[in-house]
Amino acid sequence: MVEVTYHCPYCGAVTSIDRAPSLQDASVTRHPLADHEYAATTADVEAGDGIEFVCLGDVGGEATATGNARSQSSTAGDRAGPRPGRDGCGRTFYLNYRQSPPPTVGPTR
Repeated sequence: MVEVTYHCPYCGAVTSIDRAPSLQDASVTRHPLADHEYAATTADVEAGDGIEFVCLGDVGGEATATGNARSQSSTAGDRAGPRPGRDGCGRTFYLNYRQSPPPTVGPTR
């Protein structure tokens, strides 16, 4: 497990979560993506298509890694960026995992 940090697309507060290093981030969005199932931060975060965060800020200590999803975020108008140590705003945001393409069955013609 590794600690990965994300910042809220609304207020910039930084939050962290422990998860498997093999998971690949695709984006952080303010709204859930259609046809995605999200795990709560207190559940099995590897079981869904991403994680549903409630912005609380950094309640668990120092950050050791930074999620790379910021550059692909749907919050291009948010110029504030990460704000470590800031209290959270209580709004919900979503981390979306990169989806693997479906497997190919049989020969392609």
